[in-house]
Amino acid sequence: MVSDSDGPSTEVESGLPEFSPGWAILFMLLGSLATLISLVAVGALSAEFVQSAVVPLGAFAVGVSVVWWVLETYQNR
Repeated sequence: MVSDSDGPSTEVESGLPEFSPGWAILFMLLGSLATLISLVAVGALSAEFVQSAVVPLGAFAVGVSVVWWVLETYQNR
């Protein structure tokens, strides 16, 4: 009689860590912030826009990064 355990294993492990949706959101925020900073660096944005958009987005991205890092750190313990 042939059983399933006689054949090769069909389980495949990628070796990559799990990638949660929160990391994708964080990378999008940081990418948006990097784009805005580069536009500021070349002078393509006005000072009013920088104060109204770049600074709050930067603070938000840093805040989300810190909270996400804390959650991931304590979840893995």
